[in-house]
Amino acid sequence: MTIAQLARQFNIPAKKLERDSIRAFLLTKLGEIEASRHPVLKKYTIESAKDWDEKARQGKAKEEGYTGIADYFQLDALDSEKETLMRELLSMS
Repeated sequence: MTIAQLARQFNIPAKKLERDSIRAFLLTKLGEIEASRHPVLKKYTIESAKDWDEKARQGKAKEEGYTGIADYFQLDALDSEKETLMRELLSMS
């Protein structure tokens, strides 16, 4: 089924359906990212990779060898993806 067909079925403009669908997709992805970030944030009692950096500079960050480094890089990538999604969502407002 195409967007145009679905829009006709629900009696809404195709552009609105497309925009709302993209927004719903971005919000879903944002939720998935937050769910992936949560265990790392909780494990290290931080709010983001930037927070981790700051705590490391202050000597307050706890790392656990390779696992800690892998967690940091995973969190950094997730934070970056979150920022991109947030920019996209804000641009849709």
